[in-house]
Amino acid sequence: MRRLGLGLAAVLAIGAGVASASALTGGSGNDTLNGPEAVQPDGRGASVPVTVADPDGGVAWAVRVYRSQTGLTCPEAGRTKDGNFGQVYDDGDFHPLDIEAAGSCADLAKAPMSLAVNHYPPSGKLPARAVIFGVITPKVTGLTLISATGSRAVAVTGDAFVVVTREDALLGSSLEAALADGSTKSYALRPSDFPLTKPEDPATG
Repeated sequence: MRRLGLGLAAVLAIGAGVASASALTGGSGNDTLNGPEAVQPDGRGASVPVTVADPDGGVAWAVRVYRSQTGLTCPEAGRTKDGNFGQVYDDGDFHPLDIEAAGSCADLAKAPMSLAVNHYPPSGKLPARAVIFGVITPKVTGLTLISATGSRAVAVTGDAFVVVTREDALLGSSLEAALADGSTKSYALRPSDFPLTKPEDPATG
């Protein structure tokens, strides 16, 4: 497994309140596709194929997917309310977000799936949390999240998935993809390498 930096996408994600972000799959190995244009939307809009309930009773989570100017597929984790995609900040309100260069872009012609993790700092009574998200291709037939407490199937809707968990639950965990050829591919997950402290204008997990 190759761990890849998100570059500009990570900077923008942190600006939206994510304490740190990492992409575990999806790199192209092409400098042109790894530059700023790699995360810039191509102007054709985006879809929100999957939403899940917040495990702590907050605003639901979602994945928004757009295409970049270089043809990459760019999933972005956030919240959804009344059909809008956005974030929930420390004021407790939901803030819709326009489509901007904030996705974890991947070349799905060269990888069976895209996988990224956003790490959110503690907020109020909420512990530090991690949001695992991405998109799959037809090469992937199923996803399983494996942790110290057991394993569970990850639901996929419209080729996208999102899982919200406690940050400390990532220790020793992995996401296993079952492939159409009968093989499996495992992606190791781990807590953030950076202290999960609140940025100046954070979004809540």
